[in-house]
Amino acid sequence: MKRFVITVTAVVLAVTALPASAEAADPVSVLKAQLSKNRGVTVVERGTKPTEKVVGIRTKVLVELDRAGRPVASDRTIMTLGPADIAQHARDIIVNGRMYYRGRIFNEGSPVLPEGKQWVLRAGKARPAVGFLQVVNVLEPATLGALLKSTTTVRRSKGETLYSGAISLGEIYKVSSSLRADYPKGFDYKMAILNWRLSTDSKGLVRRLVTSEKNSDSTDLIFDTRFSDWRPEVTIQAPPADEVAKQSEVGHA
Repeated sequence: MKRFVITVTAVVLAVTALPASAEAADPVSVLKAQLSKNRGVTVVERGTKPTEKVVGIRTKVLVELDRAGRPVASDRTIMTLGPADIAQHARDIIVNGRMYYRGRIFNEGSPVLPEGKQWVLRAGKARPAVGFLQVVNVLEPATLGALLKSTTTVRRSKGETLYSGAISLGEIYKVSSSLRADYPKGFDYKMAILNWRLSTDSKGLVRRLVTSEKNSDSTDLIFDTRFSDWRPEVTIQAPPADEVAKQSEVGHA
């Protein structure tokens, strides 16, 4: 009980330490207002291990959103570094539940395309991408709200408000439609704890989320996601049909 009281007291002190004139806007309300008038955002994500000197994976995604903030289409570029630290690049476009793909990542075989084709239409349905590794989708107001409820410290720095805390994936799973769609119910999410840091700009709009967790060998995995270039309108289109091959037409070298 003492530990709980000390933690709550620390949070209250951290929040009330801000001058009244400098109180941060509610990020959830700001996000909802932004989504009501904006239809696109650029998301840049990095995944690293502190013990590694290189970036394991980096993505940049232009996301098209509907009026509720749900991703309806995406255009993503991906860079990975394999065991030999050789950069590999890929790009996928997801429109109307269909994924168009080009490139090579994760040391998979180089695709051999029919003459004149540049893209592969992957079999099966695909959901638009927001990132690649980050499971906490703060474009969802409910998810952002759940994250902020676990805040332990708040401070202001150079026009930003910085929040930090820890939360179980179980709490995120309850409110995040994207997490429930991507991961099965059988996993014990309560055992997976994320430490997180979130920053918002002077208007309260989310700009950056950093989360970390330990994997099975106790190695920290850090995911750093940044949001920028909110757009009033964006339209992501599929590649030209004459440049697209079906997956069944593609071989591997």
